[in-house]
Amino acid sequence: MSAINIRTEIPGPVSRALMQRREAAVPRGVPHAASVFAASASGARVVDVDVNNVIRFLAPLTIADGELDEGLEVLAGCFMAACPATASG
Repeated sequence: MSAINIRTEIPGPVSRALMQRREAAVPRGVPHAASVFAASASGARVVDVDVNNVIRFLAPLTIADGELDEGLEVLAGCFMAACPATASG
């Protein structure tokens, strides 16, 4: 599976429909971080409800050195998969 696979515009139609439902049901004072909705996530990859496979960049607020190294390796792998021409440089 590719690290990044965008199938729709972002936010996609399912995310937009869910956002409309949210706006109708949740008081306006309650903030939200994004107008996309995750269907699944693993490591740095997030698949939204529109089946867009993206990379999340939000890291935990506290992280050990080993976890940081592991996260950077995952992120580098995602970039290499998304931009194979840069992998050799």
